[in-house]
Amino acid sequence: MNATTTLKKFGLEQAFHYIYKDPEKNMLKIMDWADKFAGDNFISQRATIREIITNPDHPYYLYARRLFTDIDPNVTKTLAVNFFINAGLVGWPKEEELRKKYDCNIPWAILLDPTSACNLHCTGCWAAEYGNKLNLSYDEIDDIICQGKELGVYLYIYTGGEPLVRKKDLIRLCEKHSDCVFLCFTNIPHGKILVSMINPFMDIDFYTLYSFMHYISIFNRSGFYVYHSF
Repeated sequence: MNATTTLKKFGLEQAFHYIYKDPEKNMLKIMDWADKFAGDNFISQRATIREIITNPDHPYYLYARRLFTDIDPNVTKTLAVNFFINAGLVGWPKEEELRKKYDCNIPWAILLDPTSACNLHCTGCWAAEYGNKLNLSYDEIDDIICQGKELGVYLYIYTGGEPLVRKKDLIRLCEKHSDCVFLCFTNIPHGKILVSMINPFMDIDFYTLYSFMHYISIFNRSGFYVYHSF
């Protein structure tokens, strides 16, 4: 991490310290600050974040607040650094440079299926037709992430199958690549098993993003309603 990135990381961490003093009031102040210094970068994304934190009818309005009330601050800050600094301010310019150099698209996020195995057999899902024997090994997934980071990609999305069938490998990958953001689509039943395996103070975004899937009432991809009471 170079000096400029280190300063940005420190600044973001200090911003989060400020938000925690009064999340309801200070989230908006931080967005005002971000809009002032971001210029013409990420305009639509910043507008979306502002909508989330100011509109009580937005589906993520409560979730944004629970980032500061229900999740360990160390995890929330790590998520912010990896998403805004690594995937955004560091990764995006590198991706843009390589897009021009190689005259091809460099994705901002990489989606991969660790396994075709699933505890469900949902109509319309491809995994139901391919059985449970198709897997990417730990080394193959690790290699994909290593190559992605060389291209500036710090966001990885696990689908499937049910990715948490491979929960031990996914946790190992989160531990190794703690500078990345991992989002996991899951049908939830593995949650209690996963929670029993983790240290809530680890700087691993997977757990925060897993909580994102776990804490919000959703219709999951199997079509049945999943609800977690707060």
